[in-house]
Amino acid sequence: MKMKRIYIFLAIFLMIPLAGCEHSKQQPGNHQITAQISKIDSGETDGNSDVPYKELFKETQIKTIIAQLPDGRPWYELAISDKGEIFGFAPSNNGKPGELIACDLYTGKTQSLYTAKDNYNIIFFKFNDNYLAWTEDTNFVAGSPRVLVYDRRNKKTMVVSEKIGLLSGISYEMIALGNDYLLWSTSERDNNKPKYRIMRYDFVSQKATLFRENAAEPIIGKDFIAWLEPDEQMKYSEIIFNDLKDHSIHKIITPGQHPGYIDTDGTSIVFTGFSTTDPGLKLLSIYESEKTPKIKIIDRSRWGYYDFPQISPDFVGWRGGSKVRVYSRKDAKTVIFAEEYGDCTEVKLCNKFLMWHSPAIKDANEAKLKAMEQKVYLSDLHIFSKEGMSK
Repeated sequence: MKMKRIYIFLAIFLMIPLAGCEHSKQQPGNHQITAQISKIDSGETDGNSDVPYKELFKETQIKTIIAQLPDGRPWYELAISDKGEIFGFAPSNNGKPGELIACDLYTGKTQSLYTAKDNYNIIFFKFNDNYLAWTEDTNFVAGSPRVLVYDRRNKKTMVVSEKIGLLSGISYEMIALGNDYLLWSTSERDNNKPKYRIMRYDFVSQKATLFRENAAEPIIGKDFIAWLEPDEQMKYSEIIFNDLKDHSIHKIITPGQHPGYIDTDGTSIVFTGFSTTDPGLKLLSIYESEKTPKIKIIDRSRWGYYDFPQISPDFVGWRGGSKVRVYSRKDAKTVIFAEEYGDCTEVKLCNKFLMWHSPAIKDANEAKLKAMEQKVYLSDLHIFSKEGMSK
């Protein structure tokens, strides 16, 4: 059965032990890394600020569609665009190969963009106006991860990277998509230890080069690139920020917490973390650097978790906890969009929409049996916009 979502906890980026940083001409590591101190805003993070979405957005609506192709095959959502394109993947089923599809939010029509070989499933996915980029793999035991790019102008797909027969947990090809280049993190075994690096693929030259050693999980913003590296003690991760305006590189100091997963809306960075003094306390924070660098802790939990957070100018969404909770940046409140299924859905964001899913088959046993047959749970997709659902 298709993995509902893969879980990358902090441990995947505790890139220990690692050799000292090596530098190449392609790497930004020729600059000295300095530390940037950030102002800390603890925010209202105890859950008392949770409000139902109707209290803040009374005149808006939520549109629900079923994630199912006309031939009956279910698919799972990957992303949503401001144009109302819902990208998804239908796993191989009933003799038909897996397909990357785009579903029109307004018409419900779907089109096939790419046909996967064998039993590959799409894991990480990014897009812009010109390209789609994703990683795919067969399974998590001895998979063969691939990085692919689809040119939306000529509708051609190219394989950027491929590995054969890697052990689980050693190579998660996480990606970041720029206008004319792609970054992805990869790893391999070196003396039976994981060794991480970030690679770069140039769409013009069609060449792949080393971007940075001992680094993982790149993100690309409007004027910056950021990634994770091990700290000096080789115990935890820290965020490295490459300012593309002046080409400086600095470490973002995150007082009181060790950072984990990171994402960006182009200007701000959202990141997960856990307390340096209380490891059982998990944190979700936003880093902003346009004026005075500051970090705002927007949520914290001892029992919940923050899987795969995403950020947009309006919201921060994540997977974790029993409720579907989304942080409204303007209102500085956590908004409840659904009272259940928060532990089985990621919240996908773009500038205009936010999206989550719930099981279309409400009986848990029936849903599981059907998912075993079809390799994915049949889901209802729920799409919300403050601007309404008109184009």
